[in-house]
Amino acid sequence: MLKNLIKYDFKWINKVMVIYYILLFIITVAVTIVEAMEQTFFLLIVDKILSGMMIGCSISVIITVLMRCWVRYNISFYKDESYLTHTLPATKNELFNSKIITSILSLIIALLFVAVCFFSTYLINVGIDPIKALYNSVAIKFGNVTTNLFIIGVILLVILEMIFILFAGIFGLTLGNRSNNGKTIKSITFGFISYSILNTVSVIIIQILDLFTDFDITSKAAPSIGIIKTLVITGILMYVIYNLAYYLASKRLFNKGVNVE
Repeated sequence: MLKNLIKYDFKWINKVMVIYYILLFIITVAVTIVEAMEQTFFLLIVDKILSGMMIGCSISVIITVLMRCWVRYNISFYKDESYLTHTLPATKNELFNSKIITSILSLIIALLFVAVCFFSTYLINVGIDPIKALYNSVAIKFGNVTTNLFIIGVILLVILEMIFILFAGIFGLTLGNRSNNGKTIKSITFGFISYSILNTVSVIIIQILDLFTDFDITSKAAPSIGIIKTLVITGILMYVIYNLAYYLASKRLFNKGVNVE
């Protein structure tokens, strides 16, 4: 049953996202073609416009996939569709986990698509040599294994941070919909407050880290690779804990019962 739930939710979320992906792909191709041409004043202006559109469309992709995940969660569990959802031959855990798994998958796909578009544009117009040179310069100093782990760590950090935003909204919706009135505004408020509190905790942790390491948060100088590595590891650990806490809290609230409109 969980597989069918995931399949149905995935189609609902991504049937609109396909349009955004096609639009971003077209803009990416246009940017790539324009930047590959000899740059006249006119083409320079066109390039700036298209690049701005590419950035704007990428932001829209991320925002839209988050919104659709939240909307899907809300209408499935708390709106008219919930009357059907809660009569399905599935446990509460299966219902809840299907939304979580589908939302995470949809978000990761969106992030990967945006990353591929930007990377391919850079790769086609600049080439891979600058990337190789940067990688080799870091690998010579720290080794290939450490460098690869660092790159993976940065990617993982970005994904975990975006999941953190996703889970903050889900937690807000789960808590806000337990009220008898003002569910929408309360959901937004609870999600924003919890997100702000945990971000404040992150700032405090970094400030504490500043006291016990050479990292100087007020310094204008670029931090060393070692300090960046420490920050990445700290960030990953923080977001793993935050996301796990959001997941468990939301799941517990959901299992206590649903207040359907």
